[in-house]
Amino acid sequence: MLKLIPFQADWLAHETLDLHAIYRRPKRDMETGELVRDEFGFVQWDLTTPLPMRSHAKFLAKGFEYVTLATSADVISASDPELAAHGVAPLHDPREYLDQARDRGPWDATKYLADMKEAHAERLRKLKARIEQAGPEVAEEFEQQHDPGFILPASLTVAKRGPGRPKKDAVAA
Repeated sequence: MLKLIPFQADWLAHETLDLHAIYRRPKRDMETGELVRDEFGFVQWDLTTPLPMRSHAKFLAKGFEYVTLATSADVISASDPELAAHGVAPLHDPREYLDQARDRGPWDATKYLADMKEAHAERLRKLKARIEQAGPEVAEEFEQQHDPGFILPASLTVAKRGPGRPKKDAVAA
């Protein structure tokens, strides 16, 4: 599992710290501007290449989210003990982030996407369990707390018929 480096607002205040980060934002349809969702209704994401953190506020305004620092040099800069003299808490134990990607730095898109696929599968498992336990309406409302535009796909809303349940189109006698 890829260990992501948590964001520290102190990095933005330091004048000489030149860090780059990976950002993501929800994927949008080019024609309609609507969020692109997968077959289960979950939002899909676009990832960036390393972007300068000096423009962090601009990226947030455009809908991006910080993911992690981008390069080994960024991790080393962020862990410089001299940052403390400038009121910036240095990143502790940079090896914790550098060793994981075979000396290629803290960012590994392949590992990140594999982790996201695993998290997606877990979220889908929980969603299906919630549908079974509480019903599709409750499951949809729960998801909408985190994603207001979420709509439960029809493929997940079909209720299983039990032995005593009549067919939907059955006419009562």
